Amino acid sequence: MRPAVFAVAFFVLAGFSARAAEGDPRVVIALKEADERLRALEPKGIPFRGLMLHGGIESRLTFDDNVIAAARPVPDQVLTVATRLSAASGPHPWHVKASLAADEVRHADNAALDHRNLAAAVRMSGESWDRSRAHVDLSWGRRHELPGSTDAPGAAALPVPVDRTTADAALLARSGRFLVGGAATVTRLRYTDVEAVGGGMIDQRHRDRWEISVSQRAGFSATSMLDLFVETRQGLRRYDRLTPLLGLDRSSASNDTLVGAALDMTERMAGEVMWGRSLRQYASPLFPAHTETIYRGAVKVSLTTLTALSGRVWQSVEETGALLQAAVVETGWHIGVEHELLRQLVLTGGGGRTRRRYIGVAGDLWEEDIAVQAGGEYRIDHRWFVGLDGRWEDRVSAVRDGGFTRTRMTLRLGARL
Repeated sequence: MRPAVFAVAFFVLAGFSARAAEGDPRVVIALKEADERLRALEPKGIPFRGLMLHGGIESRLTFDDNVIAAARPVPDQVLTVATRLSAASGPHPWHVKASLAADEVRHADNAALDHRNLAAAVRMSGESWDRSRAHVDLSWGRRHELPGSTDAPGAAALPVPVDRTTADAALLARSGRFLVGGAATVTRLRYTDVEAVGGGMIDQRHRDRWEISVSQRAGFSATSMLDLFVETRQGLRRYDRLTPLLGLDRSSASNDTLVGAALDMTERMAGEVMWGRSLRQYASPLFPAHTETIYRGAVKVSLTTLTALSGRVWQSVEETGALLQAAVVETGWHIGVEHELLRQLVLTGGGGRTRRRYIGVAGDLWEEDIAVQAGGEYRIDHRWFVGLDGRWEDRVSAVRDGGFTRTRMTLRLGARL
């Protein structure tokens, strides 16, 4: 899906949604009634000393026919227990929310793949009547790069632990029809060495790095629901060590310039589309400066009171764990649908394609993923729920034995506070 096609669809849907909402106010009323039906089945939370506590626990049993995402499939059954807990302040202009999360993952036949993901975050945010808003975030998390992950070393026998610490702040201020904003993010990434297939260790410390980015946005409101803007971004990535092979310094600096539009029709449609150019310059002379077109579009439309359609299209330049590669250009699209079949049953489905093209000194490397998923969740009451999800994915790669096909079926049972 080309970005131009998505942009045209974005504005066509915007016009259709606006005309439908203005021409028939019953549309807005019906959508609000649908939201209220679902809200009646949302967890109520527990009040505690001026805070509202939310949480939940969910058990997922997954039947995976290719748990290591390899050309030669290895089937397994995976049990995941996910726990969530959060505390949020009351309905004031400024809200504070703290959250904790843990995922315990256990395999029936491949115990070496067992791992535990952890996350903690604090967020302070606020929004005024004119849609000016600001937030400050601080988060830490430990996740694992699993087999089949784009960045995970192909020879790794275990999941690769990654610790990520992030501080983020953003502000968007409005005055009349004009808007101006900015954001800044500082991220620290630390990797842990892992055992290789056949013995020995794979050095991952050369991937430890700092990532710093700042952005600026200025524009105006063409209507009360549509913003047009220009955005610039500057980024810096500083690696702690040279790569083990060839001693390359993959540190880089980037400058992005984009134009875009954002639509916010609370009852009917919300979305954003951006397009621009990105320039990256690298510390190593083996990696020449690289200019790439980048874009991003996302939209969610309530087609009826029971059905919502969402879509995403993007092209971005990202970091990669491949030793001889400086970065990866990722291009993709995804379409999803959500339908309230009954008052307590919500069906979901979707699919998409992602293509990655690597920039570096190891030749023309690429890979392409196609994925399709479908599922449903039955909400027994405002606490308990059960679900069934299926996902099929296929990867084609320029690397020998880099492709695979994978099917997963997941049964879920959980409770929310």
